Amino acid sequence: MSEFPHYQQPSSLPSNYALMSHFNPELDPDELEAELEEENGSLPEESSQGISIQQNIDPTIAGPFGPVSYAIKRRRTMSAVPTTANRPNRQTLSPLPGTPAFMPESVFVDERAPLLRSETAERLDKEEGPKSFWYHFGIELKVLCRYSFPILASQVLEYSLIVASVISIGHIGTDALAGSTLGNMTGSVTGYSIALGFICALDTLLPAAWTSDDPRMVGLWTQRMVVLMSILLVPMFVIWFNTESILLLLHQDPEVARYAGLYLKYASVGLPAYTYNAIAKRYFQSQGLMHVPTVATAIVAPLNLFLNWLLVWGPDPVRLGFKGAPLATAFSFNLMLVVFLIYGCFFAPKTAWCPISRRSFTRLGDLVSLGIAGVGMTVSEWWSWEIVALAASLLGPAALAAQSVILSTCSGLWQASNALSIAAAVRVGNLLGAGLAREASLACKVSLFMALCAASLMCSLLVCFRHSMCSLPLRR
Repeated sequence: MSEFPHYQQPSSLPSNYALMSHFNPELDPDELEAELEEENGSLPEESSQGISIQQNIDPTIAGPFGPVSYAIKRRRTMSAVPTTANRPNRQTLSPLPGTPAFMPESVFVDERAPLLRSETAERLDKEEGPKSFWYHFGIELKVLCRYSFPILASQVLEYSLIVASVISIGHIGTDALAGSTLGNMTGSVTGYSIALGFICALDTLLPAAWTSDDPRMVGLWTQRMVVLMSILLVPMFVIWFNTESILLLLHQDPEVARYAGLYLKYASVGLPAYTYNAIAKRYFQSQGLMHVPTVATAIVAPLNLFLNWLLVWGPDPVRLGFKGAPLATAFSFNLMLVVFLIYGCFFAPKTAWCPISRRSFTRLGDLVSLGIAGVGMTVSEWWSWEIVALAASLLGPAALAAQSVILSTCSGLWQASNALSIAAAVRVGNLLGAGLAREASLACKVSLFMALCAASLMCSLLVCFRHSMCSLPLRR
């Protein structure tokens, strides 16, 4: 089994923390109203959304690192600041999507104001002693755990798209399973690892763009990545359609090479969707819409299991045998992309979206520069596993099939650590984008502690269940 299922990254933080740097407590509501009245006539005659929550509630509440105030000053860059003539009354303001239900009625907010007080970083500096550190450590631990679980659910569901293919092909025969493994290895080396390496550039750009003064940069960088990956898909297709000839030149078993070439030809139907899905996930993750990839995968995963049975082992009129497994997976990837597009067009907030223009085709060199670093990191890790698969293929189809089962098992257990890494990356990125370096440092320490615990648990499971865990894909 190839290594690429390890790195399918779905989803990120809920809206309260994805928007955490969007509220600024520099001005109380009365001063805000007075200032807006003074500016009447100099601002555009447009209405703006606000919020109206129950009265008689203290506008300062407890946040993860101290009191949080929601009384803010609007940014001058916003064109939707209301004038006196059309500014909504405080009693009639409606809440923004995702606004916490406990926010006071007297507060005006927009999606660009930071949620945490500017004093938060100072409090972490001043509160010395082990009690203060462990208190904040515990809070951050709960936050990362809560954010990791939806990501893990999405990861496991998405990984089932690959495991279903392994199990269905494993019941066909050893040569078929070895061929699919060799095909996945070739696809990982020449396609998946390259694509996800470049897409890793969005992990750096999007979280900081979302918490910047112009969140539309999230959509702009996403469009640029789509353009770049569309160009890179062309040489990937050329290699995939000539896989059998390449493997024969490497002295692979002819029957296994034939299966591998056949597998990649049909799997290529889902390669563009796989790539665009990875981009879409990061687009939603950076905005805190972490439930979107989970819901999309929950819709597709059961259908993928059914398709693997139908196309590989179903009735004669629809049974395709070996070819049915990669086609089922490819169809599932395309269906997931359709779900993402529907949600993005009709349900997702448009705050981060930037209209498509000439700017969408510019500054691709910046993405290439960041992407090359990501490719180097991804390739160095992925290819170390693929070299093992290549070495196993030289030992014969049986050894390669066994290696596929072992790697599939390890990949499934690895999803917990991967989910944690995604949650930590976006959490730290949002905090840094908000200028909260102390909080970001604490989040890093907590995530490292959680990674150590997860790795220890996974190793223990492998040791305890090593004799029974790896036999499932080959049972008849």
